[in-house]
Amino acid sequence: LADYDLMVYRRPGFEPDTTLSERITVLDAPLLDISSTQIRKLIQARQSIRYLVTEPVRKYIDDNGYYR
Repeated sequence: LADYDLMVYRRPGFEPDTTLSERITVLDAPLLDISSTQIRKLIQARQSIRYLVTEPVRKYIDDNGYYR
């Protein structure tokens, strides 16, 4: 099993815990208050997740029927 570095973005009100591993890199980007829970709820309510995820991710979720 290969080991990989974990790259994370900050979110408003949350700070990543980099003490868990030396292999966590926090990336700088505009802060967006988007959570996976929010995305799942939107899909369950049959609302658009456009602009919240990339188009390939949206298509993969849709093609595989996730979160319905």
